[in-house]
Amino acid sequence: MDSIVNIFVILIFLTIGIQIFRGKWLFLIAGFNMSSTKEKSKVNIPIMSKIIGSFCLTIAALELVGFIFPDINTIITSIIFISLILTIIFTNVLAKKD
Repeated sequence: MDSIVNIFVILIFLTIGIQIFRGKWLFLIAGFNMSSTKEKSKVNIPIMSKIIGSFCLTIAALELVGFIFPDINTIITSIIFISLILTIIFTNVLAKKD
């Protein structure tokens, strides 16, 4: 049963990551859908979608590695946490328009 859940999570993150990376499904990014047009004009949307999409694809890849090698789940959790922090920093720095 756990393997079915893991595969399902991997497929969800893979699908979401690909779609956000392509610039689609941006409504899944928290707060972006509710932003005004003025606030959205301050954001470089293609760069933001690439960063967030890459993060989702990274999560899918790490989940796959954790599924194949279950002994290193602690390391994978640490990598996910670090990549989350880096994604937040990169998005705030790189996706802002001047």
